[in-house]
Amino acid sequence: MLVVLIVAAGAALSRHDRALSSLVFAAWMLVAANALPGAQAPWLLINSAALFGAFGIGLLVRRSLLIPAVLAFPVILHIAWRAHPDGVLASGFAVLDGWIPCIQVGVVILAMGLIRDSLLREALVMDAAFRVHLDAEAASATAQARSHARRRTAIAIHESLLNTIRSVLAVNEVDRLRLRQALLRVAPIAVRTATIPNLGLLRERVIEDAGGNPEVHLTAPATLALSDDAFESVRAALVELIRNHQRHGDEGQVVVRLSTSGDLVVAAVDATPWDGDPLRSGIGLRTAVGAGISELGGTVRRSGGVITLEVRAMAMPLSIEFGPTTVFSRSRAFMSMFLASMASSGVLYFIALALGARVTAAGLTLTVVALLAGLATMVLSWQRRQRILAHVIPIVALPIAIPWIALWMYSDGCPGQEQVLTSALNVSGFMVLVITLWSRWWILLAAMGLWLGGVITFALEGAASCESSALLAAFNSLIFLPAVIAAVLLAARFYARAEQVRNEQRANEILHRTAMNAQEQVNAELEALIRQATDQLDRLASGVPLDRAAIDHMRQLEGRIRLAVQVDPEHCGAFGKVAQLLLDEVVAAGGFVNVRSLEPSLDPRPIPPPALGTLRAFIHGRDPAIAAFCDGLADYFTVTSTMPEANLPWPGLEHPVECEDVEIGIEWAAEQCEDGDRFTLVVVRPALSGGSSTP
Repeated sequence: MLVVLIVAAGAALSRHDRALSSLVFAAWMLVAANALPGAQAPWLLINSAALFGAFGIGLLVRRSLLIPAVLAFPVILHIAWRAHPDGVLASGFAVLDGWIPCIQVGVVILAMGLIRDSLLREALVMDAAFRVHLDAEAASATAQARSHARRRTAIAIHESLLNTIRSVLAVNEVDRLRLRQALLRVAPIAVRTATIPNLGLLRERVIEDAGGNPEVHLTAPATLALSDDAFESVRAALVELIRNHQRHGDEGQVVVRLSTSGDLVVAAVDATPWDGDPLRSGIGLRTAVGAGISELGGTVRRSGGVITLEVRAMAMPLSIEFGPTTVFSRSRAFMSMFLASMASSGVLYFIALALGARVTAAGLTLTVVALLAGLATMVLSWQRRQRILAHVIPIVALPIAIPWIALWMYSDGCPGQEQVLTSALNVSGFMVLVITLWSRWWILLAAMGLWLGGVITFALEGAASCESSALLAAFNSLIFLPAVIAAVLLAARFYARAEQVRNEQRANEILHRTAMNAQEQVNAELEALIRQATDQLDRLASGVPLDRAAIDHMRQLEGRIRLAVQVDPEHCGAFGKVAQLLLDEVVAAGGFVNVRSLEPSLDPRPIPPPALGTLRAFIHGRDPAIAAFCDGLADYFTVTSTMPEANLPWPGLEHPVECEDVEIGIEWAAEQCEDGDRFTLVVVRPALSGGSSTP
């Protein structure tokens, strides 16, 4: 009764570290109880209780006590059995004075201790690698989050503040009433998000934010859910395309069609003269339409006057991979080593069978096959690798053949050896289980079926005295042990799934925290510039004249804001730093720069000094403009300015100049002016392997 209570307590406390200890204690109490005076338990398989106790001892005992435990517990089992050898089921104690089960206990303790230490060492290595991996993932997520926050902020500022500045600079006299109304609509830095984003709300927001009453047709359920990122990216892209058409296209009305085809598909009938040229695209087209969609794995296509956007409805830009869980494979390793240690030491039963009869070819064959199969089980369990069918078949054929060889050996009966034969057949079943645990599940079923066929044939065709041995072995190997293995592996599978859920929750928490921190950092970096720009606009709306000084100041602020929302000072390559350097020099000299799209790669290699000097000379021309992008093959940095052809760094426009790892060329600018020649200086450098324009 005490043992039952201990087992029940161990099951109830299975979530605690001491649960296994209580179960091991209960198993060895069963063994020790057999030594008490008057102990009688004819139903008890004392060696089975000892083996399960040995399994726990091997896992729990300290490394320094492993060898003493290997030597002591087999002796304890032998003493307990010798006290009342007739009080329990004899089973494997029937030969060699009962020492075979005792030796099995020692081998199991040693094997479980060794596999435990091996897995612990692997776990320490994996934990260290996991920490490095997690740090790298967190750093990558931080870079992605900053890029994502900066891009969304750029879109929000472009839609409100930068468009307002552009409209002010495009007129000779400020309409103060309209400017005041525009300032009321200037969005804060933090991007608005819908409480429950869906397709219907997307349609409403596009019409509201774009202005001009565009036709937006919805041919999909309005309640289709969208992720915040998909909602905001598609909204920003459509608003930019519609506004771009209103500024540069014909007078026809823009028509937008929203539909679904697994992914969210947005088609806009648009006459915008945008041709996707990265040198001509500004923040809106490059950031909102191009990078904003591609960041979520979407696509942008143009066919004639129709631009089609495709984005997954629940797309998210950030992710963290924790890697696969190893709980299931470790549980399989423990169970496999437990069975393998019993099987390999159980080869002694086959030797006992061979010694118990006259030496025959069948006896020698049985012993050799058992030895080879036992060795194979230990090797497979220690290596812990999935095996292909071609490797498994010849190995598993060894234990499968054992019942058939036994039928050949005991065709005339097995008097006096029934108990040993039961244990030997049990061992062969263990061998089949161990070998097939490291292969496909259907191989396990097929192998156990063939082994069972041999056991049943042995029971039916062999001598009647051997029938009970065969049936008992079949029960142990096909019902009892598989049930235990299935329970352990199923529990491990559930634990692995729970661990995966916890990892996903941790990843979401890290991503949410990272995104919030990134947005706060970006807000802090841009806050001063935004305040300067809004204060200047507010002064203009209050009656301050739009003179040359005010215009130059607004253009300086516009250039600095455009650069700040595109170039992350913490995560930018050499071309991004060059853009910041050139802008600072021009602003310090009292000038301004028209900052176009800046999407260079993160290539950190510094620009050669001669090339940088040429850029510095070119940026001080009249009305300079800068742009940068990476097409995956090369980085491009351009400076466009107006100057006399005689002032060019070298004569001739058709011959590029090589400077270390960059190539410098000068060409006529696409846009010309009436009071001078306008040229574009292009610096090109091959991208690093895997170059990208985003973190």
